Amino acid sequence: MARYERAMSHSAAAPNEESAEAALRAELAQGDAVLRGLGALMRSMSREGDVPCRVGGEEFAFILPETAKADAERMAADVVVAHGKDNWTIAGTSIAPLISFSTTTDGSIAPVFAESGLDPLVKKLAKKIDRPAKDAGLKLVGGRVVATGASHEGRKLNAAGMSTAIISEIAARKTGAVASPVEAVVKAIAPKLTTADAKAFAPKMKVISSYSVWYQHIINNHFGGNIEGPATVLHGTVVPAGAKFDFWKEVGNLRNAPGVGG
Repeated sequence: MARYERAMSHSAAAPNEESAEAALRAELAQGDAVLRGLGALMRSMSREGDVPCRVGGEEFAFILPETAKADAERMAADVVVAHGKDNWTIAGTSIAPLISFSTTTDGSIAPVFAESGLDPLVKKLAKKIDRPAKDAGLKLVGGRVVATGASHEGRKLNAAGMSTAIISEIAARKTGAVASPVEAVVKAIAPKLTTADAKAFAPKMKVISSYSVWYQHIINNHFGGNIEGPATVLHGTVVPAGAKFDFWKEVGNLRNAPGVGG
């Protein structure tokens, strides 16, 4: 009796398994039909070069190589750095090697910018932007002190700040922004003697003493030329309060001094 019951139980289970298998096949067929339909829809929406794909599970995506290429081309355009009326250019040919392509988490392709590669470009840029401050001058003319020359502010590039600004500009281009000038990140360096101060000081200054130096006109000093030349250049030089007198800076190239010999 027990053998009969087991046989009956086994024979009764077979139709149920077949039914479940058939239901599974039907469900898979429906899923395949949905995937084929979705694939056809995605292909109909694709441009030439686009790649519709299944990322995994119920996630689908388009790989857009032409879009990534267009983004990279915008990123690699010239970067113009501006400050007031001045501007400098980092050529796109220097930026392009810093751009590569990578697959993102959603399976798409996107350009990636190597930020550390900016360091030598910014260092080179600093040599063009940096300039020392220029002081105004004071000169003794006809027995009175007058202001000479025009002072101007100096500047020094902030390398870290400049790199951050350029990276922000390139990131904006990646998202579709049009290339725009980047404001130079600089530190201002004030002159020690401004034109306004020189003009204010000059009328208040006067000669309080003088001295003479005697020398021989001999061949060793080019018959006085090697003394008279620099003295002629320096004649009337006024050293402002707190400043240091630099002979070579004031005289400049001695070959240009009158009467100087080799």
